[in-house]
Order: sequence, then structure tokens, then C-alpha cells
Amino acid sequence: AQILVMSTVAISIPGHMQLFSLINFIFLPDLVFQMIPNIPQLWRLYTSFCITSSGLGILFDAYFCQYHRENA
Repeated sequence: AQILVMSTVAISIPGHMQLFSLINFIFLPDLVFQMIPNIPQLWRLYTSFCITSSGLGILFDAYFCQYHRENA
């Protein structure tokens, strides 16, 4: 779960600062399950769960991911 917390922070903060587009990380079934000649974009299965809302939502989501990891 610590990897999930770090992934959430590493994807959401630069994405909301517009250092890169979050459209590259959201789940789009057509891109995940596409076949040859294109390579399936399997990272979208994981990274779509790491995108949070802007502002304090980033901190709260990271905190609650960590909190639930420790109390699970």
C-alpha cells in the first residue's frame, strides 16, 4: 500500500500542476485491450486508481491510503 500512496502523490501532483496530461493515465478500455499492431497500454489499469482530486484531496487521499494500510 505504500507503493499506492507514493504512486498517488507522484501522478496526481505533477498532473494537477500540468507538468503532464492526466489523459495518459486514465482508464480507456479501447487503449488497454487493443491488439496488434498497437501495444496494449496496461499501465492504465493501475494508474487510473492513483489520480485524485486537486487541492487538499491529494493529501487526504494519500493519508487515508496510508492509514488503511496500517490498520488493515
